[in-house]
Parts: sequence; structure tokens; C-alpha cells
Amino acid sequence: MSTNHRILYIQYTNPANYPPLEHSSRILADAGWDVRLLGTRSGRDDLAVPDHPRIKVRGGQGVAPGAMQKLNYLSYAASVLSEVARWRPSWVYASDLWSCPIAVAALRFGCRAIYHEHDEPPHTGSMFLRSCLRSRRTLARRAAVCVLPNEQPRVRFAMEHPEAHTVRVWNCPSLAEVQPPRTEGGDRKTFKLYYHGSLGAPLVPPALLGAVRLLPGDVRLRLIGYETIGSQGYVDALRLQARNFGIEARIEWKGKVNRNQLWPQMRDAAVGISLVPRSSSEPNLEALAGASNKTFDYLAAGLALLITDRPDWTEMFGDYGFACDPENPDSIAGALMELYTDRAVTRSLGESGRQRIREEWNYERQFEHVLELLNA
Repeated sequence: MSTNHRILYIQYTNPANYPPLEHSSRILADAGWDVRLLGTRSGRDDLAVPDHPRIKVRGGQGVAPGAMQKLNYLSYAASVLSEVARWRPSWVYASDLWSCPIAVAALRFGCRAIYHEHDEPPHTGSMFLRSCLRSRRTLARRAAVCVLPNEQPRVRFAMEHPEAHTVRVWNCPSLAEVQPPRTEGGDRKTFKLYYHGSLGAPLVPPALLGAVRLLPGDVRLRLIGYETIGSQGYVDALRLQARNFGIEARIEWKGKVNRNQLWPQMRDAAVGISLVPRSSSEPNLEALAGASNKTFDYLAAGLALLITDRPDWTEMFGDYGFACDPENPDSIAGALMELYTDRAVTRSLGESGRQRIREEWNYERQFEHVLELLNA
């Protein structure tokens, strides 16, 4: 394979934490590209990108914030640029703020660059953060394309960087992940609610457990995920709340699992929980419709949705579930009771969403413009 079909993904984190990187790298590998992903992993981070003969993944050890992290970052940057010099990829795919200075340096080796911004970074902070933001401006100007996960952040990015070529790519699942149609029988013993993702108050509000307490005893809630740096201790708080409500036996707790292990966990569920605050000062929470992997994942598995009753969410996902006030247990319980009572409607909503994923809301379709640019 010529160097024209070599692409190096760089991100100062574990690439397996970002399904879009897994999807796009596999799309390119299946199209004949040689792909390498260079990232970092913490000691407790056991997520991994699935094996592929054309994809190589290498990850150094991550370090907690502090002086040692800066040294670790310099070592990571040196390893990436050494890889660029030896392997001579034609493209560098940078996908977080911290990779921007490294990608700008890689341009000097004759690479072209794509910048994929999953989350909007803070715009004030340490000297190192400001340095990365300056590199972000340079990379936005010089990258062949800048990928954003939703229209709101794309517009903000384009206004901030008028010279950038931007494209919106929703965080959809791949076609290979679309599950078979659900059978009519299913599990009649319980009615399972399902959630996977980060475990924190904005996305798993305390009112959700209050709603479970109001629902019939055969309603169960399965939670799969992890605490972020800003939500440490939240799972313990939820466990205590469940114990106080007397519903501890109805909540199933699981840790962080590889993406390919999520689909069996959804097989016996009926409703996917995809709640966000009605309003937030955090721009990444305000722009989650289209950027939320989990919502598309639920639909790919044929689950009906429980979403927040805010216009952007109901406009995009309202045909596949029911909406509620995420801070009101009565509102959540009322929406879920509609789905609990009429199982045929629940299955129909989930199947409609599954068909939408198969026909349009899949990563192959979303990534077409970027793939065309790379192949050109």
C-alpha cells in the first residue's frame, strides 16, 4: 500500500472512548487504508478498539493532571512525531484539543490534516491550554476539513474560524452494529429501562430513580458506564438513594464495558434513557442532540426512547419515544408508564428508529463527505 493511503489518528486519550474514531478508522481500513491510532490509556481504562488487520493501535500510559502529565504529554508528542517521520502517513487525523499542537507540527512533514472536535474546549485556563487553543486556530485554518458532531457547534466553530472548512458528522453507529428486528414476545417478566454512558447528574438525574419508585415493581433499570472526573462519588449517591427508596434490587449496576459488549446488554431492554437538562450553561450539553452516541445506539438496538422535552430533542427523536421533564419524577414516570402499558407501541417506536439508523442515521452515511475528501 502506498503512503497515499496511510492515516495516523492522534488523540491524547484512549481512542476506544470515542466510537466515531472506531467507526471512521474501520471504514478507512475496509476501503484499503493502512490505519494507525496513537493514544494514551490510564491504568483502569481497559476499553479497546476491535482488531482489524489494517488497524494498529498503540497507547502509552496516561498520567493524572500535574507536573508529571506535562512531561508525559511531551513524551507522547515526541512519539507521534517520530511515527510521522518514520511511517510517512499522508494524513493526520487529530481528534482532541491536546492533539492540535502535534498535528500542526506534523504538517511540516508534508501531511495533510483533519481535525475532529468531539467536545468544545474551555476558552480560558492555564498557559498550556491557551497554547493548545492557539494551535487549534492554526489547525482549523490549515486542516482540509474540521468535523463537528452537531450543527450548533459547527456554526460556532465556523464563526470562530471563518477560514475553516467545516462539516457536521453525527455520532451514529455503524451499519454493522444495527441489530436484528425484535421478536414480539420478548421478556415478559420485567420491563427493562436501559442507560449507558457517563454517570453524572446531568445525564442520569436523581429524579430518574424517583420515577422508578413510582412505577410497577416489574420495572427494572440497568445502568452501564463510568464516573467522569467531575462526577466522582455520584454512583455511591445513587446507590444510597435507591436504598432509601427501597428499590435497590430493581437497579442493575454495571461498569464500563467495550462497545461491542453493549449490544447484548440491550437485547432484553425496552426503553433507552437519553435525558439531558432542559437548559445548561455548558455548551456541550446544549448541543447533544446528534452528538449523543447513546441515543443512536438505542435506536440501532430497536429500543424506544425516553428523551427530554426540549425542542431540539423532540424535533429529532420525538417520533421514536416519549419526552419528559428530567427533573420531575412524576413526568418521567408518566412517560414511561405510557410505554409500559402499550408494549406494541413501544416495539413499533423502537423498530421505526432501527429502520432510520439502517437507512440514514449510520456512520457510513454521515462520513461520506470526509471519505470522499480523503480518497480524492
